Amino acid sequence: MTNIVCHPATIQQGIEIMAYRQHSLHYYLESIVAAAARISSYIHGMDAMDFYQNKQARDAVLWNCGGIKGACRRIQTHFPSFAANNRDMPFGDIYRRLDAAIKLYHDADLNMVWEIVHAELPVLSAQIATVRAHYEQSNDTLSLWRFNDASMADG
Repeated sequence: MTNIVCHPATIQQGIEIMAYRQHSLHYYLESIVAAAARISSYIHGMDAMDFYQNKQARDAVLWNCGGIKGACRRIQTHFPSFAANNRDMPFGDIYRRLDAAIKLYHDADLNMVWEIVHAELPVLSAQIATVRAHYEQSNDTLSLWRFNDASMADG
C-alpha cells in the first residue's frame, strides 16, 4: 500500500483515502456491475411512472446509484491511468450525473435517475464486461490486480 503524507489539517481526509485505496480496481469495477444488475432486477417490468410511485424500488435504486457514483469517483481518483486508458468508459460522466441527480436524497431528480439507469448503466456494465473478457481471453486474469499496483503510484 502506498504511504500517504497528509498535512495535519487534512489528516481525516488522508485516512479516508487510505481506506479507499485498500480496494482494488477490480473491486470497484465489479461493484459497478453488481449494483447495476441489482438495479435492473429492482425495476424489471416497471415503466417510469411505476418507478416514481414505488418507494421501495426508488430507495433501492437510489442506494445502489450512490454506490456506483462512489465507485466511479474512486476509479477516477485512485486509478487515473486506467480511467485515461479507457476514456470510452464514462466514469466521470456517470459520477457527475448521479451526483447531480441524487445529491440530496429526498430531492432526487427521479427523471434523471431513470434515464441513467436505463441508458447509461447498461452500457457501462457491458464495457466493463468487455474489459474483463479481454483479460480472461488473454489468460491474464491478474492484470487488473497488477494494474492496480502501478495505478496507485500515480494517484
